Amino acid sequence: MNRVFPPDPPPVIREGAPESFPSSQFSGRPPVAAVRVSSSTDPAWDVVLDEGVLPQIEGHARGTYPAESCGFLIGLGHEPRASRRRVVAAEPASNRFGGDLGRGFAIAPAEFREIEFRLRNGVHQVVGIYHSHPDRPADPSGLDQVQAWPWYTYLITAVTVDSVGPTRGFELAEDRGAFRPLDVRVQEIRASDGETTQTLCAKQPT
Repeated sequence: MNRVFPPDPPPVIREGAPESFPSSQFSGRPPVAAVRVSSSTDPAWDVVLDEGVLPQIEGHARGTYPAESCGFLIGLGHEPRASRRRVVAAEPASNRFGGDLGRGFAIAPAEFREIEFRLRNGVHQVVGIYHSHPDRPADPSGLDQVQAWPWYTYLITAVTVDSVGPTRGFELAEDRGAFRPLDVRVQEIRASDGETTQTLCAKQPT
């Protein structure tokens, strides 16, 4: 049975001086505190997106701007320390955040239950969450860390009024102390040479 909710309490935001993004970097919104991203070389798994997944995620981000978009990443489960996770689809969810929809997202528990119920008899499952950062970089915020679960893949897409991207991938460490950046790749299928992968966003230690 797929786990819908973690059995333990949500993580605590990492202590220490948070980083802020200068208001001049993006227009229209004040700076937002960000959590630190680990620079560890401990290898996290690669994430491979099937062709069509990224345009759907970016299209959703563009369509909900200036509110944050959010949704589920559907893929194949993987064993701990496996080298690759494959995401075959992205399914939009409704943003039920109780505050400014441009500053956070929340997915109703009923949506989690509904999608896991639909996937219960197949080989696919929810393997992560995607969301957008309107007028902010594609880096995890303190709120993102509070809501995050270890094991899940998190994709964050930066979006402005006239541009979308980049999209970056992260996982929360098991001790919940920091996010690790992930290698995210897009799978392309070409008639001439079969399947290939193209790097979307390689791990970038900060």
